[in-house]
Amino acid sequence: MIRGLIKLILSLASIVVVAECVIQVLILIDYTGDKAEKAEIAWVLGAALDDEGKVEGSLKTRLDKAVELYKYGYAPRLIVSGGRQVGQLISEAQAMKTYLVQNGVPEDAIITEETALNTWENLERCGAITKDQGYGSVLVVTSDFHVARTKWMLKDQGYENMLVVAAESPKNWATKIANHLQESVSVVKYGYNKLKGSL
Repeated sequence: MIRGLIKLILSLASIVVVAECVIQVLILIDYTGDKAEKAEIAWVLGAALDDEGKVEGSLKTRLDKAVELYKYGYAPRLIVSGGRQVGQLISEAQAMKTYLVQNGVPEDAIITEETALNTWENLERCGAITKDQGYGSVLVVTSDFHVARTKWMLKDQGYENMLVVAAESPKNWATKIANHLQESVSVVKYGYNKLKGSL
Protein backbone atom coordinates (compact mmCIF):
# COMPACT_ATOMS: atom_id res chain seq x y z
CA MET A 1 0.00 0.00 0.00
CA ILE A 2 2.67 2.50 1.06
CA ARG A 3 4.97 1.37 -1.75
CA GLY A 4 2.17 1.85 -4.26
CA LEU A 5 1.43 5.31 -2.91
CA ILE A 6 5.10 6.28 -3.18
CA LYS A 7 5.18 5.08 -6.80
CA LEU A 8 2.08 7.13 -7.58
CA ILE A 9 3.56 10.24 -5.98
CA LEU A 10 6.82 9.78 -7.90
CA SER A 11 4.92 9.26 -11.15
CA LEU A 12 2.88 12.42 -10.63
CA ALA A 13 6.01 14.36 -9.70
CA SER A 14 7.69 13.16 -12.90
CA ILE A 15 4.72 14.31 -14.98
CA VAL A 16 4.82 17.73 -13.32
CA VAL A 17 8.57 18.08 -13.94
CA VAL A 18 8.24 17.10 -17.61
CA ALA A 19 5.29 19.46 -18.10
CA GLU A 20 7.23 22.29 -16.47
CA CYS A 21 10.20 21.66 -18.76
CA VAL A 22 7.97 21.73 -21.85
CA ILE A 23 6.36 24.99 -20.75
CA GLN A 24 9.74 26.59 -20.09
CA VAL A 25 10.93 25.58 -23.57
CA LEU A 26 7.84 27.20 -25.08
CA ILE A 27 8.53 30.36 -23.08
CA LEU A 28 12.17 30.43 -24.16
CA ILE A 29 11.39 29.99 -27.87
CA ASP A 30 10.03 33.55 -28.03
CA TYR A 31 12.17 34.92 -25.19
CA THR A 32 13.91 37.66 -27.20
CA GLY A 33 10.71 38.90 -28.80
CA ASP A 34 10.56 40.64 -32.17
CA LYS A 35 12.85 43.31 -33.57
CA ALA A 36 11.15 46.69 -33.20
CA GLU A 37 9.87 48.44 -36.30
CA LYS A 38 8.40 51.91 -36.51
CA ALA A 39 4.71 51.90 -35.60
CA GLU A 40 1.96 54.40 -34.91
CA ILE A 41 1.42 53.32 -31.32
CA ALA A 42 2.78 50.93 -28.69
CA TRP A 43 0.84 49.04 -26.06
CA VAL A 44 2.70 48.73 -22.77
CA LEU A 45 1.27 45.89 -20.71
CA GLY A 46 0.89 46.39 -16.97
CA ALA A 47 2.34 44.34 -14.13
CA ALA A 48 2.26 44.41 -10.35
CA LEU A 49 3.19 47.56 -8.43
CA ASP A 50 5.03 47.43 -5.12
CA ASP A 51 3.23 47.74 -1.79
CA GLU A 52 3.40 51.53 -2.00
CA GLY A 53 1.89 51.65 -5.48
CA LYS A 54 5.17 52.38 -7.24
CA VAL A 55 6.76 50.90 -10.35
CA GLU A 56 9.30 48.12 -9.77
CA GLY A 57 10.78 44.95 -11.23
CA SER A 58 9.32 43.68 -14.49
CA LEU A 59 7.03 46.67 -14.89
CA LYS A 60 10.00 49.05 -14.64
CA THR A 61 11.88 47.21 -17.39
CA ARG A 62 8.78 47.29 -19.63
CA LEU A 63 8.49 51.03 -19.13
CA ASP A 64 12.20 51.57 -19.72
CA LYS A 65 11.79 49.75 -23.04
CA ALA A 66 8.78 51.95 -23.87
CA VAL A 67 10.82 55.09 -23.12
CA GLU A 68 13.53 53.80 -25.45
CA LEU A 69 11.03 53.10 -28.24
CA TYR A 70 9.50 56.55 -27.86
CA LYS A 71 12.80 58.44 -27.77
CA TYR A 72 14.15 56.61 -30.83
CA GLY A 73 11.00 57.28 -32.84
CA TYR A 74 9.59 53.77 -32.98
CA ALA A 75 6.30 54.69 -31.28
CA PRO A 76 5.12 58.32 -31.00
CA ARG A 77 2.12 57.33 -28.88
CA LEU A 78 1.94 54.87 -25.99
CA ILE A 79 -1.00 53.14 -24.34
CA VAL A 80 -0.28 52.08 -20.76
CA SER A 81 -2.69 49.39 -19.64
CA GLY A 82 -3.45 48.13 -16.15
CA GLY A 83 -6.25 48.48 -13.64
CA ARG A 84 -6.24 48.90 -9.88
CA GLN A 85 -5.47 45.57 -8.25
CA VAL A 86 -6.79 44.53 -4.83
CA GLY A 87 -5.05 46.47 -2.07
CA GLN A 88 -3.71 49.20 -4.36
CA LEU A 89 -4.74 52.86 -4.15
CA ILE A 90 -3.98 53.65 -7.78
CA SER A 91 -4.15 51.79 -11.06
CA GLU A 92 -1.11 50.30 -12.73
CA ALA A 93 -1.75 52.64 -15.66
CA GLN A 94 -1.59 55.74 -13.46
CA ALA A 95 1.72 54.64 -11.95
CA MET A 96 3.04 53.77 -15.41
CA LYS A 97 2.13 57.18 -16.81
CA THR A 98 3.84 58.93 -13.89
CA TYR A 99 7.01 56.91 -14.48
CA LEU A 100 7.02 57.64 -18.21
CA VAL A 101 6.56 61.38 -17.68
CA GLN A 102 9.37 61.40 -15.12
CA ASN A 103 11.56 59.77 -17.75
CA GLY A 104 10.92 62.23 -20.53
CA VAL A 105 7.77 61.10 -22.31
CA PRO A 106 5.27 63.98 -22.74
CA GLU A 107 1.87 63.51 -21.11
CA ASP A 108 0.09 64.10 -24.41
CA ALA A 109 1.92 61.10 -25.91
CA ILE A 110 0.42 58.74 -23.31
CA ILE A 111 -3.03 57.15 -23.28
CA THR A 112 -4.10 55.40 -20.08
CA GLU A 113 -6.26 52.28 -19.98
CA GLU A 114 -7.22 51.67 -16.34
CA THR A 115 -9.64 48.73 -16.36
CA ALA A 116 -7.64 45.68 -17.47
CA LEU A 117 -6.78 43.20 -14.71
CA ASN A 118 -4.93 40.57 -16.74
CA THR A 119 -3.05 40.11 -20.01
CA TRP A 120 -6.11 39.11 -22.03
CA GLU A 121 -7.89 42.29 -20.96
CA ASN A 122 -4.75 44.39 -21.58
CA LEU A 123 -4.70 43.29 -25.20
CA GLU A 124 -8.45 43.42 -25.71
CA ARG A 125 -8.83 46.95 -24.35
CA CYS A 126 -5.70 48.37 -25.96
CA GLY A 127 -7.03 46.98 -29.23
CA ALA A 128 -10.36 48.72 -28.76
CA ILE A 129 -8.67 52.06 -28.04
CA THR A 130 -6.37 51.67 -31.03
CA LYS A 131 -9.30 50.94 -33.33
CA ASP A 132 -11.50 53.72 -31.93
CA GLN A 133 -8.74 56.32 -32.34
CA GLY A 134 -7.80 55.20 -35.82
CA TYR A 135 -4.25 53.97 -35.25
CA GLY A 136 -2.80 51.35 -37.55
CA SER A 137 0.53 49.69 -36.88
CA VAL A 138 1.22 48.56 -33.30
CA LEU A 139 4.10 47.38 -31.14
CA VAL A 140 3.34 45.44 -27.97
CA VAL A 141 5.79 45.84 -25.08
CA THR A 142 6.08 43.21 -22.37
CA SER A 143 8.65 41.18 -20.44
CA ASP A 144 10.82 38.53 -22.11
CA PHE A 145 9.25 35.67 -20.11
CA HIS A 146 5.78 36.95 -21.06
CA VAL A 147 6.25 37.22 -24.84
CA ALA A 148 5.11 33.71 -25.75
CA ARG A 149 1.78 33.86 -23.90
CA THR A 150 1.18 37.38 -25.18
CA LYS A 151 1.61 36.14 -28.76
CA TRP A 152 -0.75 33.22 -28.18
CA MET A 153 -3.39 35.58 -26.81
CA LEU A 154 -2.95 38.04 -29.68
CA LYS A 155 -3.51 35.21 -32.14
CA ASP A 156 -6.57 34.02 -30.24
CA GLN A 157 -7.96 37.57 -30.36
CA GLY A 158 -7.56 37.65 -34.13
CA TYR A 159 -4.37 39.68 -34.48
CA GLU A 160 -1.96 38.48 -37.13
CA ASN A 161 1.76 39.30 -37.30
CA MET A 162 1.68 41.69 -34.35
CA LEU A 163 5.20 42.58 -33.21
CA VAL A 164 5.89 41.92 -29.53
CA VAL A 165 9.00 43.66 -28.19
CA ALA A 166 10.69 42.05 -25.19
CA ALA A 167 11.91 44.02 -22.21
CA GLU A 168 14.66 42.20 -20.36
CA SER A 169 13.41 40.99 -17.00
CA PRO A 170 15.31 41.91 -13.82
CA LYS A 171 18.73 40.21 -13.71
CA ASN A 172 18.40 38.93 -10.16
CA TRP A 173 18.25 35.14 -10.52
CA ALA A 174 15.79 34.63 -7.69
CA THR A 175 13.43 37.08 -9.39
CA LYS A 176 13.95 35.42 -12.76
CA ILE A 177 13.10 31.99 -11.37
CA ALA A 178 10.02 33.35 -9.60
CA ASN A 179 8.86 35.07 -12.80
CA HIS A 180 9.27 31.89 -14.84
CA LEU A 181 7.46 29.71 -12.33
CA GLN A 182 4.61 32.19 -12.06
CA GLU A 183 4.42 32.43 -15.84
CA SER A 184 4.27 28.65 -16.20
CA VAL A 185 1.24 28.61 -13.89
CA SER A 186 -0.36 31.35 -16.00
CA VAL A 187 0.32 29.33 -19.17
CA VAL A 188 -1.40 26.27 -17.69
CA LYS A 189 -4.35 28.38 -16.55
CA TYR A 190 -4.64 29.98 -19.99
CA GLY A 191 -4.51 26.61 -21.73
CA TYR A 192 -7.14 25.21 -19.37
CA ASN A 193 -9.47 28.17 -19.90
CA LYS A 194 -8.98 27.91 -23.66
CA LEU A 195 -9.93 24.23 -23.61
CA LYS A 196 -13.03 25.08 -21.57
CA GLY A 197 -13.90 27.85 -24.02
CA SER A 198 -13.96 30.43 -21.23
CA LEU A 199 -11.41 32.97 -22.45
